Amino acid sequence: MASGSDLDTGYIPGELLFTGIAKGSGMKALWSFAAKNEALLIGAPDIKSIKDVKGRKVAIEGIGGYSHIGFLAAVESAGITDKDVTYVRATPPQRIPFLLQGNADVVVTHVEDLYRAQKEKPVNELARLWRAQPLFLYGAFPASEEKLKTKREAFVKLIRAMIRANRFAYKNKDKVLDMAEKHTKAARWALEKAYDIFVEDHIWTVNTGLPAKTVEWTNDLTQKMGRYDGPKPPVEKLVDMSVAQDAVKSLGGPLGAPFDPEY
Repeated sequence: MASGSDLDTGYIPGELLFTGIAKGSGMKALWSFAAKNEALLIGAPDIKSIKDVKGRKVAIEGIGGYSHIGFLAAVESAGITDKDVTYVRATPPQRIPFLLQGNADVVVTHVEDLYRAQKEKPVNELARLWRAQPLFLYGAFPASEEKLKTKREAFVKLIRAMIRANRFAYKNKDKVLDMAEKHTKAARWALEKAYDIFVEDHIWTVNTGLPAKTVEWTNDLTQKMGRYDGPKPPVEKLVDMSVAQDAVKSLGGPLGAPFDPEY
């Protein structure tokens, strides 16, 4: 999807999607089910705060990757940089095992993973990335500009359905946990803890899902990372907001407080 594909859509990390668009993928971002960066920084039992991360082993998939960027965002307030830690290469499924086995001291992972890990070892939550890096675009559903010309109404209906699902999620905790437990096979108690955090911090999108500030910030970040071969693309080349706007309009308009109207 990032480089161009026959698939109609898929969920793509923000900076990866923007890089592909800049290189000619022909895609446009349409909507995000969770524009906020849903992940935690977790540390070994003896790491009690961000400052304790200095000199430790950090599991990432690679320099410039999602977990590397998230880690740096979480620790920069303590003045910690790449020079202050040792990186250990690990795929996302390996991170919690690495932490539990002592092969890594710090990992970036999903909320429910923290609680599952704490059943085996008293690991600590160090930071919530959506607070440390509030304008980082977690990911988005794109579509090719060509398919938007021929299948636009289908994309409006798809996004409408996903917005309805997210709105349902906020109001139907037990039913959502039933589905989450069925499809993820994770422990219900861990999913419930994650659900409560998602609701508290309004992680899920209930409106158009691509705040202008978030798109602009992630575009700037992608340029700073050296992902663009030339100047950064204008926002209008990256995003088509009209599809999500039509989907929200067909649902009677955006939800307001306590939700951020931009989301």
